[in-house]
Amino acid sequence: MLKRGRSNFAVMKREELATWVTSEYALFTTFGHIIASELGHFHKGNPAFQVLHDGVTIAHKKYVGCAVSFVLPYTVGSELMLKNVIIATGFKRSSHSASDQRVQIKNAVSTVLGLGLEECMVSSMQDCAALDVLQEKDVTLFAP
Repeated sequence: MLKRGRSNFAVMKREELATWVTSEYALFTTFGHIIASELGHFHKGNPAFQVLHDGVTIAHKKYVGCAVSFVLPYTVGSELMLKNVIIATGFKRSSHSASDQRVQIKNAVSTVLGLGLEECMVSSMQDCAALDVLQEKDVTLFAP
């Protein structure tokens, strides 16, 4: 049950907040799957996403963040419009190893889009220090 705090903001108990966050994340991933499916049709089955990732150290702890970038087609009247969209897919604690970060990126993208990297990724973007994270035989990598 939501209560109003002194500042007129909604206040939830921990369990209520956890339920709300879980529901919102389920909705987010549902929309991600729909977007991936629709883009797959629009691009005739060709990969449509660019994967962005980078590692960062915060308070002496390693994290990896990733996102997907894509062009969203839509119509205004009869005119086809294109809009660049970026969706953050994950930001998690990580070891410094490229293989650990690779697994986290694959899991984050797969969860949000419902596709594996090889199905959705046309390219990736990262700084030179992270080049080896996505380099493996089943992922084509275009370095900046």
